[in-house]
Formats: sequence, C-alpha cells, structure tokens
Amino acid sequence: MPTETFSYTGAEQTWTVPADVTQIQVELWGARGAQAFDEASGRGGRVKGILDVTPGETLRIYVGEQPTNAPDGGWNGGGTGGSSNSDTGRGGGGATDIRQGGSTLSDRVVVAGGGGGWTTGGAAGAGGGLVGGDGADGDVPGGDGGTQSAGGTGGDNGPESGDDGAFGVGGDGGVGDGNGGDGGGGGGGGWYGGGGGAGADSTRSVSQFDGGAGGGGASYVAGLTTLDANEQGVRDGDGELVITYESQPDAPTNPSLTEQADGSVDVSWTDNATTEAEYRIFISQSGAAGLSDTLVATEPADATSTTIVDADIPDGVTNYVAIYAWDDLGGYSDPARDSFQTDLPPATELSATGIGPGSVAISWTVNADNGTQAVEYRRSSDTSWTTAATGLALSTASYEIGGLLNGEQYDIRIITGTNEMAVEDQ
Repeated sequence: MPTETFSYTGAEQTWTVPADVTQIQVELWGARGAQAFDEASGRGGRVKGILDVTPGETLRIYVGEQPTNAPDGGWNGGGTGGSSNSDTGRGGGGATDIRQGGSTLSDRVVVAGGGGGWTTGGAAGAGGGLVGGDGADGDVPGGDGGTQSAGGTGGDNGPESGDDGAFGVGGDGGVGDGNGGDGGGGGGGGWYGGGGGAGADSTRSVSQFDGGAGGGGASYVAGLTTLDANEQGVRDGDGELVITYESQPDAPTNPSLTEQADGSVDVSWTDNATTEAEYRIFISQSGAAGLSDTLVATEPADATSTTIVDADIPDGVTNYVAIYAWDDLGGYSDPARDSFQTDLPPATELSATGIGPGSVAISWTVNADNGTQAVEYRRSSDTSWTTAATGLALSTASYEIGGLLNGEQYDIRIITGTNEMAVEDQ
C-alpha cells in the first residue's frame, strides 16, 4: 500500500487525496518537550486510525517540533519555558495534527499531543491520551495536562504562576525570580494544551529553587472513523505523520443471478481486483442497490460466488443486487449490478364449510412471505367475481363469507398479490 510520511518543517504541509481514495489510515506522533537531562521532559503521544476523506480534497498537515533552544516552545502549540537568571524552564513539544476544510485550529480532525517542557523540579507531563499527563511539582506546582474541553491549569505561585493551557496551545512556564529560583516548564501543544509549570522565587520566606514542570497536551480522536491507538508518552524528538492508503479496488464484472428451487439465489461474478480484502453483496427491492441497502453476504478476497438465502429475498418482486470489492481501509470498488424477479407462491389447500343459511367459512394455507391477500367469490354460472375482502395480511388464513344464496353453487378463490404480480390459489 502506498504511504506518505511527513516530518517537522516548521510550516503547514499539504497532501491531495487521490481520485479514487475515500478512506486513509493515519498515524501521528506529537513532539517531545525540550529537555536538559535525559528522560526529564514529556514524550509526545501517538494516535492511529482511519479517517474519511473526499477524493481530490487537500489535507493540511502540521507536524510538531521538539524545541532545542531554551526557553522556546515547540512549533505548533508548545508553550514557552519560564525565564530565569538561574535555570530557565524548557518549552513544551508541539502537537501534530490534520486539518480538513481550512487551516484554523477549529479545522483539526485528529491531533497527537506534545509533551511538557523540563525544569529542575522533575519530569514533565507526557503528551497524548484524552487527558495529557501532569507535570511534576518542584518546590512549586507543575502544570496539569490538557483535556478534551479545557487547557491544563498552570502551576500556581502568585506572580510566578504558569499560564493555563488553551485550545491548541500549551501554557507558558512561570518566570523564576530572585537569585536561585528556576523557571517553570512550558505546556505541550494539543487539542487543548498542557498548563505551564510555576516559576520558583528564592526570595520567599520559605525559599523556592526548583520550578514546576509543564503538563502534556491532550490528543483528539473524535474525527476518526475507526480508532486503533491513542497512546501517551511514546515519542522522542520531533513529531511525525504517516498516511497509508489504497487505490480503489477494480470492480467485479459479469454478475449472474440464478434462483434455486428452495428460494435461494446463487450469485456469481468475475474477480478483477488485486487489492480487495473481501466482497460485499447488497440487495434492494426499490431500485438499484447500493451501500445503504441490506448487506446479505460477505465473501473473502478472490471469491467469485455466494448464495443469498431465501429469508433475505421477498416473494413476488424484482430484487436488485450490487456486488462490491472492499479493501482493508474501507475503500470499495464501483458495483457490479444485476436484478431478478422472484416467483410469488399461491395459497393452497383452500377449503369451505357451510356455517348457516347463506354463510360459509373458508380456510387456506399461506405460502408467500410478501404481499397481501384478497378473497373473491362468484356463482358458478357467473363470469365476474365479487370481492369479499381485500388487503388481508399474510397472517390471515381464514375468512367467513355471508350473503350467499341457498341452493346455489359458488366458486371461491384467494388472490395473493404484490405491486408487481398477483396469483390465485391452486
């Protein structure tokens, strides 16, 4: 399957969906926050799943950066670290996302959160997940992770507090004050960004030296059709995005439908696809069948036939069948279509019993699974029929006819009908 890989560039990147592609598999990693010592900053999150797309549309792609220069925040939402004349807090990692229909933050349909930025107080919050990880407290509080509805709260320390995260943006770390107070770490970018850690103030009555670490940014997965992974804290370095897709499978040809004595229908076709995972067969009674109609059979790749059981086929109507080749990512071919008309079995075993002057009780066996019934009678010497009842449900198998003339011979029949045909009892 073709793949497209996008690395950090510091600018928007674009990808045009091929003409025959309607779904793609996407895998995104957010960037790690800036670090001064190994393992101290928050790693970025990972998201994988299936995204619906429109052939020819342009996707806008933003790949997050792991910042390298303090106190810079990573491109695409990483919060800035808090400055200090001691240890400056490091910035949060940028998120990685895909945007459909525009370039604003509100156009994002899937996001992998970035990790929080390091500071002297401890490990920063991991990026990713529905809620980003919280930054560790130093002598002052770290920032909280972003969520699905709000940015993470910044570490609280009065004038040196970290900023709250916001939609798409991590909060900035608080400024370190005095002669030894360290700056707070920046929050990671995400759907909502992590909060910035508080800066420390060494001049307080209770001395503060170590700043609070930044919180991780939250991922966002609600725009995916299928979610395969939503992991927290797995990515080192810059973010990345990989798109995998399949071209539309070749359509089957030469559809053939053969009704069997038991009411089932054998379906066959020519297999032309090379990328299909399976075949899906749909049926309709109201015109050309399509994907919104009843799925009656699924067959593996390379199959060339199936059987539609009688229970899925109404009597006495035209049935329209569509056969699609289906790939692993949910893409599908144009359909092969055919139709057939099923027989309408008549009622049988009609019997009549007199129940009084001018009245008769009749009963019969219903054999159809579709349509309605009518009861008609006539004197045997007449040519025209009189309707005794019409529109009877198929659950009805008896009726009483009144108003008959004593001493006359009568013919009685049961008509079973659909919009396409009608048959009388045998």
